Amino acid sequence: MFQNSKGYLLIECMMGLVIFTAVSAMSIHFVYDIYKESKTTRQLLYAVNEADFAAANYGFNKTLENKEWDQLGTTYLLKYQKGVSDEYEICIIFRGENGKEYKTCAAHL
Repeated sequence: MFQNSKGYLLIECMMGLVIFTAVSAMSIHFVYDIYKESKTTRQLLYAVNEADFAAANYGFNKTLENKEWDQLGTTYLLKYQKGVSDEYEICIIFRGENGKEYKTCAAHL
């Protein structure tokens, strides 16, 4: 380097850009995973609300049919089924943004 240099050399700027690009490239995967988990949380909250709404409004009669609908690119399936303790429950099943399958149920109170 020159002693009277008052700025950066081109090579110093390029090295800074390379380091910044490398760090950004390594962290973008983690940022995308956080985005997918955030969207999955919103999907799960929606499913819980829908299951509670269906349980409150439709009751637990055996004539309730399975229903499938699409909400913002996610397919939800509402099922009426027998629960663990021989009581009937309304369940909503969907595949989250993170690729895992989720099931949330509302039991008769």
